[in-house]
Amino acid sequence: MKKFLQKYYPEITGIIVFITYLFTISHSIGENDSGELAMAQATLSIPHPTGYPLFVLLGFLFNKIPLPFTTIYQLNLLCAIWCTLTIIVVIRISSMIIENLYLLLGKKGKSLLKSTQIKTADKIFASVFSGLMLAYSATFWLQSTRVEVYSLQIFLTSIIIYFTLKIFIKYKQQQLEGNAYKTSVFKQWWIVFLFLGLGFANHMMTLYLIPATAVIFFFTTGINKESLKSILKLFSLIAVVSLLFYSGLMLRATTNPPWSWGDVSNIKSLFDHITAKEYSTYMFQGIDSFKEQTAALLKMISFNFSKDSFSTGEFSLSLVFGVAGLLLIFFFRKEVISYFVLVIIVSVTLAMSYKIPDINEYFLVPFFMISILSITSMILILKIIGDRKFLKTTFVIFLGLIISIQFIINYRYADRSDFYIFEDFYKSAVKDLPSNSILLTDKWSLFLSPGLYYQNVENIRKDVYIVSTSGLIMNNWYRKKYKEQITLDKELIIKKKDLFISLDIATRKIHNGVLNLPDNAILIPYPYYYRMVYDNNYYPLDGGELNIRLNKKPKNEADAYIYTLIPFMLEQRIFYELNFNQTEKAFYYFNLIRNTFNNYTISQKTMNALKSKGVNVN
Repeated sequence: MKKFLQKYYPEITGIIVFITYLFTISHSIGENDSGELAMAQATLSIPHPTGYPLFVLLGFLFNKIPLPFTTIYQLNLLCAIWCTLTIIVVIRISSMIIENLYLLLGKKGKSLLKSTQIKTADKIFASVFSGLMLAYSATFWLQSTRVEVYSLQIFLTSIIIYFTLKIFIKYKQQQLEGNAYKTSVFKQWWIVFLFLGLGFANHMMTLYLIPATAVIFFFTTGINKESLKSILKLFSLIAVVSLLFYSGLMLRATTNPPWSWGDVSNIKSLFDHITAKEYSTYMFQGIDSFKEQTAALLKMISFNFSKDSFSTGEFSLSLVFGVAGLLLIFFFRKEVISYFVLVIIVSVTLAMSYKIPDINEYFLVPFFMISILSITSMILILKIIGDRKFLKTTFVIFLGLIISIQFIINYRYADRSDFYIFEDFYKSAVKDLPSNSILLTDKWSLFLSPGLYYQNVENIRKDVYIVSTSGLIMNNWYRKKYKEQITLDKELIIKKKDLFISLDIATRKIHNGVLNLPDNAILIPYPYYYRMVYDNNYYPLDGGELNIRLNKKPKNEADAYIYTLIPFMLEQRIFYELNFNQTEKAFYYFNLIRNTFNNYTISQKTMNALKSKGVNVN
């Protein structure tokens, strides 16, 4: 039994992590791209750039396995599997580094440890800690709960790093023994570059690893004619593998899938899609972007002990070991230093150059490396403790306590087991819409992304056309898709029956003159949007119940918007009802706001309007 545990402790730890993930997995769609990506996997469609063909294909195949789950839960479960596999690889990497310290440490590092012989128990403690440190870090844990491309991406990243370090260690072993490689350079490195190709077929974040991989490659081969030829072949392998998957997007686009972002049915459109031309304005934004994303990174890892927003960052107290390990990396050989530092610097620099609001996931690679480097500080402490059992037991208990604290604090952040707000919001918003109505909106997380999933996978209100005005204005492929429902003529919204407009369009585009309403058009407030009409008749609101499972506190900015949107729209509805002397209904909506949205402050203007109609609002 002891030998079994010593051999398979990474897998055993992975199983334990997976079981804990099962308690936090969402049974519904998540924020941002979750709805669109789940729809793409379920229907083999083409999502937003860069298309993520590997992610979509693997999700599509996994969804075909006849498991007793809903489609969305099964796809969320796959993300938990990718994250679990990543943790197993992290522990394997950490263990491999500890086992080969004599090869990886520099002279100063060896003198610091005095002896590079590490006890099996110490290796297991340090390796498992590094795995759990990443497993229960806030952003990584969140990837295991709902459909997103980063769960697969960080798994592919772990495989690439594992094999890269394994090749380097083998090289140093043979160099120490005075032996040369017995196989060609290509045969040594093909597995790394194969997974780099698969990485690029999933997400361009793979670019983070290229400079560091090239450096280690030349450290092991030297710069000569053979190595230059080999690396060209290996980069060709990356191109062939990734383009093979991306060409599949073009073939799929010709079959008219339910959703085909960018209409990548020709080479030019495919190239624009792969290179994310549509998002180029967000990339390399200079010093302002660096300042903004640096602030975001510092916020992610910082401690906040305020009563209202208590948090201890990504890693809680585990960060201390990660930062210490990052400093201790300079006691390693220059090749190892170059590899780890390059990966971290390149990934952080590129992430900070990308000016998008949801930047957290782009720091997953440096968080991954910091988790692995935490082993160096722990090994140093364990070596100092030596055979003093009481101190060692105390230290191990201390490590367990730190991980437990991290687990408890981040559990609340990552838990999506009862997170239905986007599903409920979408279903409630479209439930009472007239047949074949049109909803104009640019709210991706609220209407567009959930609509893609629930209309194309669960067939909920497929007759409703949820149309982005930005898509109509900016993209020819989008105009072609909705050519029968076109609602814009340059800056003018065309007069149509059963046309609804979301708050963001009303405030950001109509109010600012970017879009104009047709003559005699009036916007009537509903709980989720406005209805456009052309007369002064009274339009009653059927029902009015909010069938939305709200959490005690918003999980993120996207669902926080819902906590403000609905009461704001209901407050406007109160004025509408009062204008038609519907006092009882106005009072009903007042109570609905007050009883449902405790943190929303009803304006004094609304209170006064109700009082003027004799309504007791105390």
